[in-house]
Amino acid sequence: MVASISARGGVESALGYYEHLGQDDYYLRDGEPPGGWAGEGAARLSLSGPVTRSEFEAALRGIDPKTGERLAALGGKSQNHAAGWDVTFSAPKSVSVQWALSEPDDRPAIERAHRVAVVAATTYLEQTAAWARRGKGGAIREQTAGLLMARFDHHTSRDLDPQLHSHVFVLNLAPRKDGTRGIAFIGMGNYAKGVLLPAVRKVPGVRLTAVVTSTGISAGHAGAKYGFTAAATDPQAALEDAATDTVFIATRHDTHADYVQRALAAGRHVFVEKPLALT
Repeated sequence: MVASISARGGVESALGYYEHLGQDDYYLRDGEPPGGWAGEGAARLSLSGPVTRSEFEAALRGIDPKTGERLAALGGKSQNHAAGWDVTFSAPKSVSVQWALSEPDDRPAIERAHRVAVVAATTYLEQTAAWARRGKGGAIREQTAGLLMARFDHHTSRDLDPQLHSHVFVLNLAPRKDGTRGIAFIGMGNYAKGVLLPAVRKVPGVRLTAVVTSTGISAGHAGAKYGFTAAATDPQAALEDAATDTVFIATRHDTHADYVQRALAAGRHVFVEKPLALT
């Protein structure tokens, strides 16, 4: 078996690729099985059976197809989410020719052998090569609990030559191995230190990712004292941290609206002290 991989950077690019294949009846051609979900990520998101366009698009955007919850933060200056990679597994040409020349009753056995090989390959990939980057600038590498994949099995090429192969789209979305969620704080005043932070630290599965205050000394002190992995004076450091899922905003009232908007635009969940904004 031969495997090739190509990146599908943006969501629109990946969707365009998917739709182009659909227009060619490549994924949905008569007699071809519909795509199916695979991987530990699919199991955790309760995705099974055929891959629908709406589910595929939601997952490409880093959103739970079932609940609509944002699962992956938006990153970079353009605030977008990289879609994933198309991995194509192709049987040797001799196997494809044998399949084409076989009697109809014998072909399913060859197809099953190909699918078994693909499952073995993707399982190995999931167990050994499923890594993610987190932290500022993606400096921290972390093994994930698995992958979210959409697999499509085919019998012929676009030119209708015999070619047993499978497209496995590996989405840029994976469950954390430790099952935790990252929490960042913008502001570390008395209420944050005395009420919010003690409550947050009691919640199982919480990681304190970044703390932002007005001065580097206070940020460094809070980070060391409470166990944050990063400390900064620029709120953008917390918003761009790929390890952060939720941002607690505990700053002056007149800054709340701006920070809330920026955090939501970055795809973060937000908890903000009242008031939400000043008129």
